[in-house]
Amino acid sequence: MNFYLCHKHEARLSRPADAVMAASIEAASAWGAQYYDLGTSSLGGEPNPGLLRFKGKWGSNPFLREGYRLDIG
Repeated sequence: MNFYLCHKHEARLSRPADAVMAASIEAASAWGAQYYDLGTSSLGGEPNPGLLRFKGKWGSNPFLREGYRLDIG
């Protein structure tokens, strides 16, 4: 599972997020994992297009995770 992957803006050209993602996917595969959870792709309940593109290049399959709230009283 990989949640909240981030990097410093000034380091973006060295692509640290890509390096961390690749290493963790390789490690999970070596440990026998068949699935890898890339976490949510939204900020404040709204889809984050940049994050969706980043995760998409790793072959992710997005799905909508809905939540419900029931106010009692």
